[in-house]
Amino acid sequence: MKLLLTALLLMSLSAKAQMEKFEGVWTSPTSSYFTTIMYNEEKDQFKIINFSFKEDEVIYEKITKVEDDKIFTSLHNESNSYSVNVIYELLNDDQILCVFEGDINRRVAITRMPMDKNYD
Repeated sequence: MKLLLTALLLMSLSAKAQMEKFEGVWTSPTSSYFTTIMYNEEKDQFKIINFSFKEDEVIYEKITKVEDDKIFTSLHNESNSYSVNVIYELLNDDQILCVFEGDINRRVAITRMPMDKNYD
């Protein structure tokens, strides 16, 4: 019984660590948008917000599903009626593959912007 509880605790800690790897501000040289991914541990939920200084715009994504190393979302850009579903997949600690399907179909790797996470 103790072994089972220990295994479940380790799996839970591993899943939490995996979710936290998505957190950050991500960018791509092919877009003027920055993607901000936040994870609320207490609510066990993500928020994804895209913003562009060039376009002077903010776009929120709706989370539709979360798996071990993937986040599934949908977004609608009202300024151009652009709608897509997006799959975010961790490639490594500093890169995410974004697969867009809908009004545009493409794959883009986004890179984590360096930031100091020691803000406690």
